[in-house]
Amino acid sequence: MQKLSFLIVAVILLAFMPSCSKTDSSSCTTATGLTTLSVTSATANLKWDNVTNEVSYQIQYRKVGDQVWISTATFSNTLQLTALNPNTNYEWQVKTVCSLNVSEYSSSATFKTAACPTGYEGTNCDIAMNQKFAGTYNVTDTATDNVSGTQSFTYTFSITASTSNPAAISVTGLTDPGTSLNGTVDGSNFTVQDYTTADGSFTNFKGTVSGKQLRFTYDYNLPSANAVGSAHATGIKQ
Repeated sequence: MQKLSFLIVAVILLAFMPSCSKTDSSSCTTATGLTTLSVTSATANLKWDNVTNEVSYQIQYRKVGDQVWISTATFSNTLQLTALNPNTNYEWQVKTVCSLNVSEYSSSATFKTAACPTGYEGTNCDIAMNQKFAGTYNVTDTATDNVSGTQSFTYTFSITASTSNPAAISVTGLTDPGTSLNGTVDGSNFTVQDYTTADGSFTNFKGTVSGKQLRFTYDYNLPSANAVGSAHATGIKQ
């Protein structure tokens, strides 16, 4: 009878004891309020609402569409991501870590990094766009106008990259000897200012670069010869 009484008391006590695992699970809730602040071409500041009874947080992030997450951890409800790629969509999630267990990861929050500053490109936005245009080119030019029809000729000109403006170039050899023309670049495209010589005017000078090859077009109006036409040319860097 004494054993039976002890067993009954034990059963009653167990029935009214709180479950540690259930209590811990309910207190370790998933983070909410995910916000992305101060996004640049390479960094982003993450923030979320603090969770009661948390010990730390695990964060995972990736480019949208990637299969693999990058994971990190923090003891606060903020984190700065660095070494991001410019002009790229990212997603991120937060998991709460409590003393005895963890929450599920939150739903994803997304953001897009800024593009590189004007005139720069590359994964780290540290490459001046104008550098790939610099050099001396051997040009084959094919011009077509209302007087001479189509004719081809060759010449050499040079492009110099500005050291103070990564989107600026200067071109010599297109007009009078020693005269430089201003130009601008955007990615692989470039334009050169309109210019006038003793023979006439040259306008809409624009083109692209690919490796050592430069392709460009322009229009011309030569009053002395009553010629109006356009040209396309290919330059190969020496």
